[in-house]
Amino acid sequence: MKRFSPLLAAVLVALAAPALAQDISAQKAIYQKAEKNLASCKKVCGSSEYGDALVGWVDEDGSLIKVTANSSGRSEDYYPGPDGKLAYVHLDWGDDDHRVKESIYFTPTAIVKWLANGENSDESPEELKESFATFQKNFATYSHILLPDQAAEPASASPTKPATQPAAQSASESAADSASEESAGKTFASAGKGDIKGSTLNVTEGKFLRIDEGDYFHWVMKDKETGEEVDYFIIKPDANVEAVTDAPEKFVGKKCRVTWKESTENLPEAGGKQDVQQILSVTWIK
Repeated sequence: MKRFSPLLAAVLVALAAPALAQDISAQKAIYQKAEKNLASCKKVCGSSEYGDALVGWVDEDGSLIKVTANSSGRSEDYYPGPDGKLAYVHLDWGDDDHRVKESIYFTPTAIVKWLANGENSDESPEELKESFATFQKNFATYSHILLPDQAAEPASASPTKPATQPAAQSASESAADSASEESAGKTFASAGKGDIKGSTLNVTEGKFLRIDEGDYFHWVMKDKETGEEVDYFIIKPDANVEAVTDAPEKFVGKKCRVTWKESTENLPEAGGKQDVQQILSVTWIK
């Protein structure tokens, strides 16, 4: 019988250890310390370009220890570490019937753990990399708005909403990896998250027009900039988008801002893999 040296055996065990075994005690300590010290911090407020209500807590050293961004039905909490880089993000979104709470743990270079309603989520390496960059960009943007004299201006002053809703839905619902979901007799594709084509999310503002119904739902709106009709596949929507598919007539003509991305999806009813533009979330503009 071939024997391994104790050192080689230890190396093999380390290599086989799952990524989710990552120690997150430091990130938890940062979160707990920040929450404990909020009462003694100076509070600063602001608003993002997209209308998110921003609140920041500044400690005695003049550093942000927490930033919160609130929009319709969604809150985002950002907690930086002593180095000023993100250590932890908490998301809370959905409606009264279905709330999703997500806990996301960071090192300076990567997301190391992602929980949705207490369950491990299933983002691909590409999605983790994309979301890491998006969260960092949002935090830098919000910090600059709240403390313009202290925070370095990010490369782009416009935050992009992270594509977390589909991940949270798949982590919190047992049927997340099935080929499709039925809603009002039509199909939401859920054959997988697809191969991400771009590294950024996209935002379109305009007026909601209708929901087209074929093999899949399509979100149709009038683009504010071009004046043209645009449509997006509804594949793994958040709760706000689902509410529109249930009663689209209630939303016709309303101003909205949608976050969407390009991806390659396996859509059996449409003939297999296709490049699509899919809506992720919607925020209504007053």
